[in-house]
Amino acid sequence: TKTVDLTDPVFEGTSVSISSEDICFIGVPSYGGRVPELCIDRLSKIDGNGAKAVAVAVYGNRAQEDTLLELTDTLKEHGFKVIAGAALVAEHSIVRSIARGRPDTEDQKQIKVYAEKIWQKINLGSIEEPDSIPGNRPYKKRGSSKMKIKVSNQCTKCGTCAAVCPI
Repeated sequence: TKTVDLTDPVFEGTSVSISSEDICFIGVPSYGGRVPELCIDRLSKIDGNGAKAVAVAVYGNRAQEDTLLELTDTLKEHGFKVIAGAALVAEHSIVRSIARGRPDTEDQKQIKVYAEKIWQKINLGSIEEPDSIPGNRPYKKRGSSKMKIKVSNQCTKCGTCAAVCPI
């Protein structure tokens, strides 16, 4: 098992080695209903070499819109064989009050059932693509974020957050 963090500031996709025997679980957040451009850029540096992939879009309880379809298309474009996909709700990464506590117990049960179905498919040797992936082509237009980061008076301006932020 190997974890590759696409948000790591020192990420170099060329150092990622994937073979056709591998099974990759690739998860991205949904930003405004799209895959973040940083993730698209970094995934483009990885050669899937025919590896099986499970595409996962995580969204903060609003909607994943075109994220899962865009991720699936991107993975296929870079040599992955997408065999499954899932859109999963999670606590919003910035506005913590949105979907607070998600995934909850019921979400976890559904994720477990879906994961078991994926493993069954893999164990049967099936590499068929899903019949359909939610989303639209062309993808929705990227919006610009009007968010401004606000810090409390406890901020010491040490720069740690900026040093690890991929954006």
